[in-house]
Amino acid sequence: MRFATPTIAKSAIVALVAATVALAGTPVSASTIADSETTAQIRCGYYRDATGNWYGHCDEGPRTDIIIRVESYTEGHYEMCVKPGLTKLDAFAYYAVYVGRLCNAG
Repeated sequence: MRFATPTIAKSAIVALVAATVALAGTPVSASTIADSETTAQIRCGYYRDATGNWYGHCDEGPRTDIIIRVESYTEGHYEMCVKPGLTKLDAFAYYAVYVGRLCNAG
């Protein structure tokens, strides 16, 4: 049995493939958003929303930078040092977790 794909669905697939190809050359980078106001409102741990993949490092008291392990469809797995606050992960990340070690993110 064969199902026909509507034109709109085909257009969406083409757009998704084009975006994937465009992002494939983008280097892995992270930007951290942290200040007292946003830190109080962030979600802790890995999550995905409409704007991308994020890791929220919730920290109070003296600042503690941590190492997280990121699982990515394109990069495999890698570790990165993050400051308290939100860290944007690569577009193909599907999971991130604290590995139990500290670091110095500068």
